[in-house]
Amino acid sequence: MISLKTFVRNLTLPTCSLLALTLAMASLVGCGGDGPTDSCASVTCNQPPAATCASPTVLRTYAPQGSCADGTCSYQQTDVVCQNGCEGDHCAGDPCGGVVCNQPPANTCADGSNLRVYAPIGNCGSGTCAYGSNLVVCPGGCANGQCVADPCMGVTCKTPDANRCDDPTHLRVFEATGTCGMGACIYQSTVQTCSAGCDNGKCKADPCAGVTCTTPPASLCEGASLRVFNAVGTCGAGTCAYGSTLRACAQGCENGQCKADPCTGVQCTTPEANHCDDATHLHVFDAVGTCGATGQCSYNASVTTCALGCDNGHCVSDPCAGVTCNTPTANSCDDATHLRTYASSGTCAQGTCSYAPTVTTCDFGCEAGHCKNNPCTGVTCNMPDADRCDDSTHLRKFSAAGVCQGGSCMYTSTLNVCTFGCVGGRCKDLCDGVVCVTPPSTCSDATHLQVYVSSGCSLGQCQVTSTTTACQFGCSNGACNPSTCVEQSLKASCVVPNSGGACQEFRGSAYNDPSLLAQVCPGYALTACSHANTPGACLTQCGTANEFAYYYPSTKMEAAAKSECSAINGIWIGK
Repeated sequence: MISLKTFVRNLTLPTCSLLALTLAMASLVGCGGDGPTDSCASVTCNQPPAATCASPTVLRTYAPQGSCADGTCSYQQTDVVCQNGCEGDHCAGDPCGGVVCNQPPANTCADGSNLRVYAPIGNCGSGTCAYGSNLVVCPGGCANGQCVADPCMGVTCKTPDANRCDDPTHLRVFEATGTCGMGACIYQSTVQTCSAGCDNGKCKADPCAGVTCTTPPASLCEGASLRVFNAVGTCGAGTCAYGSTLRACAQGCENGQCKADPCTGVQCTTPEANHCDDATHLHVFDAVGTCGATGQCSYNASVTTCALGCDNGHCVSDPCAGVTCNTPTANSCDDATHLRTYASSGTCAQGTCSYAPTVTTCDFGCEAGHCKNNPCTGVTCNMPDADRCDDSTHLRKFSAAGVCQGGSCMYTSTLNVCTFGCVGGRCKDLCDGVVCVTPPSTCSDATHLQVYVSSGCSLGQCQVTSTTTACQFGCSNGACNPSTCVEQSLKASCVVPNSGGACQEFRGSAYNDPSLLAQVCPGYALTACSHANTPGACLTQCGTANEFAYYYPSTKMEAAAKSECSAINGIWIGK
C-alpha cells in the first residue's frame, strides 16, 4: 500500500494535469497563477489517433499520452512489423494488435480509509485490457471514489512562540518548525539552564566570556624555595585565578629565581693527554670527567701494560693487528705429477702472512696448478662390438661389460668353434628352418590313448615324446570315448537319512524301483538335491536300471571322496 502523495508523484502526466489531479484528491482547486494565460493549461492530451496500417506489413500506433504545444496535442508514434500482415487497425492474427489500453476504471473506495487507484495505462491480453491498481491511504477518510480533504493540507508551521524564562535560571526554547494536528500548529520546546541567570527571554551574558587567563603573576622566593605560578589560570566571576608550585632551590633563591649551579653549561670532555709512566706502562685518562662544587672538572685515570712497549703516550702497535691472512699463494705444479697447494688460512708474523704448503701426487698428471681429472669418470662401458665371424668356422663373441682405460672402453672376447660353420655373426644350426609339428593323438589299443608332445628340434631332428592314458569307456578315432551315463538328466533325488546331508540322485530307470526307493528314501521322501557345498558325486551302476549318483556331504574332503568313489569302481563326476 502506498500514500496518495507518492502515487500522485509517480504518475507521468503534464504538470497542470498532475496538479489538477492532486488538488482534486485533496478537494482543493486552482491551477496556474497570476501569470500569462497558458494555451495548454486546460488541454489534456489523452485522445491519440487510432492505429492504422502504414503499409501491408507495418502497423502504426500512437502513445496514449501526448504533449501539448500552442494548444495542440501531438503523440509519439511507433511502427510495429506484423508477422502475418496488417489489416485495418491491427496486425492480422493478433487480437491485441493496435489495441491501446488507456481507459482505466474509475477510482473506488476500498473501505472507509483506503482509495483504490487504477494505473492510467493497462496491458492487453486476448484483445481485452487489464489495469493494475494500488491502495492509497486517505488520512481524512475515503468517500465517493476520492480521499476526503486533510485539514492540515497547506498549513505551514514556522511561527513558534517566543522563547521565555520559566524562572530566574531556566530558559524555555521553542523549535523553529512545528507539526500540524487537526489544522492547528504544535511546537516542541526544551529547557536550558542559564549559569548567569535568565532575563527577558534570554540567558544573561557570562562575565568570563571572552576572558583569557594567560598572564600569571611573576615567580617569587619563599625562603630558599621558589614559587612558580601556572601559565594558564581559570576565570571566576570575571576574575582570573592561577595555581602555583613550590620548588626547592639547591643553591638558594634570589630575586624570584633559583641561584645558578656553577656546573651549569660545564662539559668535562677535555682530559689530560695520556702519557708513558715508563717504557712499558701507559697512563690513560677517562674521556669524560665530573664537575665539582667549584665548577672544576676532574678525570679518572688507569694504567695499562703495553706488551710491545710504550712510546710518546701510546702503546706500540702490533704490526699484525687488523691483518687477515686469507689470500694464500696460488696452487702450482712442482713437476708433471705433483701439485703444491696452500692452506686457505695463514699466520701473520711482523705484518707478513705465511701459508702452510701441501704436496699431492696426481695419478693422471698435473697441469696449470690442478691435478688432471680421471678421463674415465662418467664413462659407462656397456656397448661392446657386435659378435663377428673371424672365418668360416670361428665366432668371436665380446663381453657385455667393458673396462675404461684412458677414456676408452675395452671389451674382452672369446673365440668359439662353429661345428656347422659361421655366418652373419653367429654359428650355423642344423635346425635352422626346421618346423616341428606335434603329431595327433592315436589309440594304442581299444582302451588306451597315446598323446604326443613336441619338444622342438635337436641336431636337425624334431624330438617327440608321448604318454599313454587309460580310457574308461574305450578309445576310438584318436580320443577317449565319453561316458554314456554322466550326461543323463536327473530323474528323482532325496537326502539320504543319517548321512549328514548327502544327496542321492536316481538316474536311468532306477527311480521306478520301489524297493530301492523304499530302502534309500523311506516313505518315498523325494526332494531336489542341492550341490552348492558338496565336494562332488560318485556315479555307480552306470548304464543299468539302478544307475544313481551319490553326492558327498560338505563335511567330506574332495580327495577322500574321490578315493571312496574309486574303491567302489564308481565314476567321479564332480558337483
